[in-house]
Amino acid sequence: MTLKSDVTRAAYSPEADTAPALSEKIESGLNAPDAVTKAAAEAMTPAQDISEYSFKWENAASMEIGELQSMDALAKETAFAVKAPPAFARATLEAMDKQLSKPEGSYTPTTADALDSHLQTQLGDKADATLAAALATFELMPPDGQAWLQNGLSRLDTSTAAWVVGRMASIHRANSN
Repeated sequence: MTLKSDVTRAAYSPEADTAPALSEKIESGLNAPDAVTKAAAEAMTPAQDISEYSFKWENAASMEIGELQSMDALAKETAFAVKAPPAFARATLEAMDKQLSKPEGSYTPTTADALDSHLQTQLGDKADATLAAALATFELMPPDGQAWLQNGLSRLDTSTAAWVVGRMASIHRANSN
């Protein structure tokens, strides 16, 4: 027999059963004796709730409120789906948004070949592993998030697009056991 107090306690329990499990890397970092390792692990800890994400959009004043709300909701949903730490997601999206808000012609958008070449030059033999890790993160995204990212990457300069790919790979590595 379940008592009303048991149901109430379960409903208002501060530790929800739905919280995503932390990777072993993050868990061990949070329990590390040194402050630097703990701080790094805290910075890579995924959000426990979508409400932990907040973004500041470059051209918010010139956007329709509905469009801004939709873009913000999609960014939050996507960041939560890939288990991105809130500060990490905010820095990534705000850097992308800053460049995407520049006038056309002020930079050269990347191509798949240019991005691949840049990653090979920057990462050498780690380029394929980085791309695979980024792809694993991409596959966790909702379809609309994937479409937004593909559109955004194609409009970034090659260096920024490579930086975004690296950050996506970092999310995968941080959340892998």
